[in-house]
Amino acid sequence: AFLPLPGAHLAVFGAEYDGSEEYVKVGLAYQNSAKDVYTLESREGFVLGEAGSDGFVESLPLPAYSVLVATVEGSHVKLEDEDGVLLASDIGRSGCLMPLDYQEGGVFSMDGTKYRGGLMLKAVDGVMTAINFLTMDEYLYGVLHREMSQSYPLESLKAQAVAARSYAAVNLGRHTDYGFDVCATTHCQVYGGVADEYPKTIQAVDETSGLYLRYNGKVVPAFYSKNSGGYTQNSEDVWSNKEGYLRAKKDEHSPDYPWTAT
Repeated sequence: AFLPLPGAHLAVFGAEYDGSEEYVKVGLAYQNSAKDVYTLESREGFVLGEAGSDGFVESLPLPAYSVLVATVEGSHVKLEDEDGVLLASDIGRSGCLMPLDYQEGGVFSMDGTKYRGGLMLKAVDGVMTAINFLTMDEYLYGVLHREMSQSYPLESLKAQAVAARSYAAVNLGRHTDYGFDVCATTHCQVYGGVADEYPKTIQAVDETSGLYLRYNGKVVPAFYSKNSGGYTQNSEDVWSNKEGYLRAKKDEHSPDYPWTAT
């Protein structure tokens, strides 16, 4: 395995431990995919609070409600129970709904799809942008299998976890205009929520928790691909900047995908 122990360096290019907790806002639905109503479910009920850079602050426990319905009311997002009883007329700009048991690993579902962490909703032109607010590692639980099959060896998955964590850290705020950090598609990294979690991918994330890929002490956007074609390229041959950690080199492990052109 190429991963060093926490705090160690690999020459000028290696993985370094960062003990701080980092949170990610993942865009689940926005613009054309946004809706004017969402049904939320949590077996143990919910708690409403505020999401910030330091985490989640509780304000209103809702233990009696396992099903909530979020709708748009002008420029606000309101919450009702499944019988239409109003619970909150405005969840606020930083408002976030967490499952009541979020500290014990509880999950919630939005329109039937399960996620860790919580949900932020922002009213935009009559619909709601849906944002999953969760820790970096919880986010990576739902990324790894979508970017590298959970059937791969554990050490490969651990390397992928460090790369994905580093890529996400550098790209926090990429979609600030829409109110979140990264999207859930190939534009950023593919994220599938709880349905794409597996014991081995969770293990890979946990065993590399806090490790980021750095070059000369700075976290780098760890670009990765399935196939290099046998040789990688210099960064300036693809983009504009020359980066010391993106030098062309032979890739003897690149999968062989023959093709022909006529």
